[in-house]
Order: sequence, then C-alpha cells, then structure tokens
Amino acid sequence: MKRTKERVDFTHPPNREGISGLTYFDGEDNAKSKRVRQQTEENKFWVNRQNEEKKNKDDLDKLEEKLYGKQDIHNNILLGGTQDKLSQNRRMMAKSCYDANQELNKEKKCRETNEKNSEAKKDRDDLNNFTLSKEIKWSEPEFGRTIQ
Repeated sequence: MKRTKERVDFTHPPNREGISGLTYFDGEDNAKSKRVRQQTEENKFWVNRQNEEKKNKDDLDKLEEKLYGKQDIHNNILLGGTQDKLSQNRRMMAKSCYDANQELNKEKKCRETNEKNSEAKKDRDDLNNFTLSKEIKWSEPEFGRTIQ
C-alpha cells in the first residue's frame, strides 16, 4: 500500500472493503469542498452580523446625536429665557434705583429750599422783632442826625 500524508482530522473508514482505489485514497480530503463551503457561509454570517452591529451602532449614534441636539436646543431656550428674565430684572432694578434717587434728590432740594426759606424768614422775623421791639438810637456824626 502506498503511503500518503496522514492528517489529524482524518480517520480511516472502519470497513475498507469495496472501496475502489480510484475513487478514494488514504489521506485524500474529500470533504474539502464541504468544509470550504461551510467556512464561506460562516464568514458570510459573521460579516453580516458585523454589518448589522455596525448599522445598529450607527443608528444609536444618530439617535443619541438627535436627542443631544434636542436637549441642547431645550437647554439653550431655558438659558435664553433665564438670561432675558435676569436682564429684565436688572433693568427694573436700575429704573427703581434711578426713580428712588430722583425722589431723594427732590426731597433734598425741597428740604434745602425749606431750610433756606425758614432761615430767611427767621432772619426777617428776628430783624423785624428787633427793630420793632426796641428803639435804637444811633447817630451819624457826618450828617448830624439821629435815627429812632
């Protein structure tokens, strides 16, 4: 019998009678086409599975981007509203401070005017009381007359 290459995964059939030497030889790989076809199918299966996983990952990434975009827009709207309220409150506070300062200035001017008027009236009253209550005699030497 001719010696051929022995393979690990090959075993001799238990009954070798009736096998023609022309159709089957020891060490011959008759299952190669079946094995190659199975490996090709497995490769196709794994390639398809990887493609599906990639597609699912891309879809999830797109969905996440879309949700992030919506959330970002929502946050920007909230932030814009808050900033508008803040600026409106600042304008109102500045206006109220301006109005309060104007009122204080008016009160201060009125108080100062009243104080000047009361001081002037007091001075006039003192002068009138002084001249009416007492007779003052003084003379002017150059004219030689006396005022009473």
